[in-house]
Amino acid sequence: MLSIESYAKYKILCGANNETHLVEREKAGNVIKKFADGFSIVSSVGYWKNEREDSIKIDLVSDMRDEIIKQVQEQLCSDLKQQAVLVTVSQQEVFL
Repeated sequence: MLSIESYAKYKILCGANNETHLVEREKAGNVIKKFADGFSIVSSVGYWKNEREDSIKIDLVSDMRDEIIKQVQEQLCSDLKQQAVLVTVSQQEVFL
């Protein structure tokens, strides 16, 4: 039997480490693993203050609360030496 659950889809955009200028996918994954069971990390190119930089996009679907996603954002900023990490949220209904 199918059931419908309500989750949020999160898209997190994170640039290269401001000190090393490297994209640290593994370090980002280690942060996300503390909060979510499954996610995808995709390489991308972004711009911050009109400067091109390699970056990553992290997609995950979860029922985590706003304060938890804020912790994820803060941890990514800290660990990856970022001034900002963009998080967008959209509500989803998932069939299980």
